[in-house]
Amino acid sequence: MPEGFCPWAWIDIYPNVSAIACGATYTPWSNKERQTIVCCTDGIRPVVFKVEAF
Repeated sequence: MPEGFCPWAWIDIYPNVSAIACGATYTPWSNKERQTIVCCTDGIRPVVFKVEAF
């Protein structure tokens, strides 16, 4: 988890981060290889993350 990152958001997005890091693809849901869009589950202040491998 990156320093200063919200631990609850990390719990929500970690499975996607791990999958992308291992070479997963989310096609046909994502138009780009090795990229996905995920959101934390905070119902009041949700944050959207673009998870992408370089």
